[in-house]
Amino acid sequence: RFCVDLPLIRSKVPSGFEGLPWGRLIGTAVLVCERHTIRRDAARHILASAGLRPMTVASAAELDRVVAEAKAAGTPPDVAIVDHRFAEGDTDELTRDLLQRGCKAVVWTSESGVVGARDRALAAGASECLTQPMRRYPLLQTVAVSAGLWKPPRRRATAEIPEPSREGLLLLVEDNAVNATVARMALERLGYEVVRAENGRQAVEMLHQAAWSAILMD
Repeated sequence: RFCVDLPLIRSKVPSGFEGLPWGRLIGTAVLVCERHTIRRDAARHILASAGLRPMTVASAAELDRVVAEAKAAGTPPDVAIVDHRFAEGDTDELTRDLLQRGCKAVVWTSESGVVGARDRALAAGASECLTQPMRRYPLLQTVAVSAGLWKPPRRRATAEIPEPSREGLLLLVEDNAVNATVARMALERLGYEVVRAENGRQAVEMLHQAAWSAILMD
């Protein structure tokens, strides 16, 4: 037998998410409709680790079965999270169908850079459209708000720019969502606050919104 000590770093709750109703989220039923295995498993892990009750499906046939069983048991999903391509071009109709079948809300997901995804989601009746890869706090906040469990405090127009941390505030200019996530995680472990701009135009618009310690560009 042997043992080791691992110096795990306790992550802090990001600014703007401190009021999440953790207790009220426990037991919330969330249906995740995602064909991509890694994304599906990541969403399941985030939700389950916070005490929610995730149900995941990878196909339309599986979706029909799971929803029918949940409805028959009197426990329809509170919120459905649906990839914007899940229904092969008819996710709009799927959104309306899920709402009619008892879901309180539907949330779409899409890759960064998909033009018009959020507008299309809202037009179909979805409450929000999250960018993949999903992150823990934005996902849980969206579920809480969509399920009517929490109303976030009103924030100033520039509130998306956090206060500089002890190490500094960085602007990360990166169009690839996966690369941006990896870079953000590495920088946040070092104690930096990181804000992402998805392209050069967005970076220029954000240039004078904060006192950046540094701007990192591909």
